[in-house]
Amino acid sequence: MSAGGSFYEPFEALNRSPDRSDIPVVSLAVHRNLSQATRINSIVDGLRREQLAGIARHITDNYAAAGYALGMMADWTTPAVPRATTKDKEWNRDAELLWDNWAEGPCDFQGRFDLYTLQRLICAATDTDGDVGQTMDESRGFPQLRLWPCWRIGSKSIGNTSEDVDGVLVDLDDVVTGYRVLSGRDTWRTFDRNQMTLIYEPNRIERFRGLSALRFGANDLRDMNDLKAFVKLGAKIHATMAAVINGRVDESDWDDPENPSPGPSSSGAKPRGLKMAQLFGGDIPVIDGELKQLTGGPADNKLEFMEALAGMFVSGLGIPPAFYLDEKLTGPNIRSVLGKATSRFSTRKRLLGRATKWTWVRFIAWQIRAGNLTDVPGWQRCRVQGPPLPSIDLGDQSKVDRESVANGLMSRQRFHSNLGNDWEEETSQIMAEDEQIIQQCATLAERTKLPIEVFLGRHGFPVKPKAEAKPNDNQPAQ
Repeated sequence: MSAGGSFYEPFEALNRSPDRSDIPVVSLAVHRNLSQATRINSIVDGLRREQLAGIARHITDNYAAAGYALGMMADWTTPAVPRATTKDKEWNRDAELLWDNWAEGPCDFQGRFDLYTLQRLICAATDTDGDVGQTMDESRGFPQLRLWPCWRIGSKSIGNTSEDVDGVLVDLDDVVTGYRVLSGRDTWRTFDRNQMTLIYEPNRIERFRGLSALRFGANDLRDMNDLKAFVKLGAKIHATMAAVINGRVDESDWDDPENPSPGPSSSGAKPRGLKMAQLFGGDIPVIDGELKQLTGGPADNKLEFMEALAGMFVSGLGIPPAFYLDEKLTGPNIRSVLGKATSRFSTRKRLLGRATKWTWVRFIAWQIRAGNLTDVPGWQRCRVQGPPLPSIDLGDQSKVDRESVANGLMSRQRFHSNLGNDWEEETSQIMAEDEQIIQQCATLAERTKLPIEVFLGRHGFPVKPKAEAKPNDNQPAQ
């Protein structure tokens, strides 16, 4: 039986059944009919988005599994460090030095965090709140990065207009022109799209705001937390209850029936000794009837069931459950799991990379205007170096990568990037170390009158043994 009547329905997904939970869905044609009035997103959508963000913040603040999963996401995707890519190597070093000095200090508008702490906050806000705004503030004479939480981005009045969609300003063609934020108690500010960027992971074309990634597994995690509370309560009851007695028993501690509770000095009364409850340190309730515990059902092994719920939760974040549950990471599937996790982390790295490049352009532009850097071609371009990739065996993987580099199958940039390092910095450092070692070995060889190969070999330089002299043909054979 279909939703609309008894006519034939070729799509099984549109048929309703009392054995299946109903989906409250309407045709997407409603967006087309209401697009001129609500600009696709309605005030209800904005309220739902903020309610999801509120639930996600509560879960993150109170549930250990959520905090661990979000921390794992930040650990494997930050920091995102930009490196200059112009042809002027000296300019690149100067620009990167200015960036590093700025990024390692309190570079945010509130004067509290360094850049890479802000990146972790951006990563967490993307998962919990759905999105976060970013601007570059130069009002104090130097560039400062300012983050705007999701609840500060919105409309002045209740409801959306044709130009304002939940704080995102658009034109008649739905092209983003700017953003509106609440900067003070009653102060609203408008930024154009060159002054502010909204960081989020989009999941639909028509959405102008991001949704909390925790929405996929929020119910699973809440159920897991409830089940954990019930298991803890059962353990407490079990620990405090030594046994159960069916029927009535004499509760007297003394053998004198006429004086069941005399003091120790009473004559004729002898103590019977400790009761079982006192001996075992627990309660022994007396009941009429029989006490039975319910058994059966999928939650007999409650710890495994809670792990399954935790796995469903992290699946909503795009992280393989086996990567999150370390004991489930077995040998046969570990490479597949690491591949899936790497793909998810790479998606988040690209998001943070775009935000970092946005910051790089404005920071370098300010340095050029201030006269600290020259205007060279391609100054606005950079590449972003992220943290190392997860690997099953760092030693084995590094060996394979080194062979690929030696055979021309992998670039040095990719090799060092997989380890979380910058290839130019590593190469320059290696060259500087080689030069210093060779010079010192030459000096030592000259002073000791020993071959330089003796000292170079001790520092890892491949030294070929000297070829043996061939016997003279005129000399007689030995």
